[in-house]
Amino acid sequence: MRHFRKELLDDIGYQKFSIIMDESTDVSVSKHLGLVIRYYSAAQERIVSIFLELVSIGSADARGIVNGLVSCLENYNLDIKQMIGIGTESVSQRILIPRPVNRNLLDPIADRDINPRPYLGYMFETAQHNLDSEILNAIRQRCSTFLLQLLKELQQRLPDNYKQLESMALLSPEEAIKPIKLNTIIDVDEILGFTLETIDKIMQQ
Repeated sequence: MRHFRKELLDDIGYQKFSIIMDESTDVSVSKHLGLVIRYYSAAQERIVSIFLELVSIGSADARGIVNGLVSCLENYNLDIKQMIGIGTESVSQRILIPRPVNRNLLDPIADRDINPRPYLGYMFETAQHNLDSEILNAIRQRCSTFLLQLLKELQQRLPDNYKQLESMALLSPEEAIKPIKLNTIIDVDEILGFTLETIDKIMQQ
């Protein structure tokens, strides 16, 4: 593993690179993040794609994915400042320009965070040559504006306390059906005002 890291760093050097990532859930309902690095290899004179790691993440939200990505890059001694792009399956993540990882998740969303030329799916991209450029720009602008407004309205419904938001995520269906519940669910019960007796019954379910 150490030899592979050295070879990878020697091949990349100080060049820019992109990361392709995909989140998945295994049979035990555990979340994982698969990461692939893509860069131009001067030694091989071609673009190279290499699987890096399958990282276990606590949650599939933005914070969990960012933590998994940063952990992997640090593990390979890769400078995150050299990363110029992120490829994902999610359309919403393709429309949104990746924000710096040190930005707070609850920071105000601004127009600058929206990609002016969002990817709108395979069917749209293959049919766009049949449309006038003004119509294309209007469609992209309308989609971007809609997403921006949707995110702003969603953000208004989020609590200001991120720790509280993180605790409330434990009430999601996929967390609720897990046979083994984390002790942190006690935090949620206390927020909801449950008695110690009720909390004990919940933990035994």
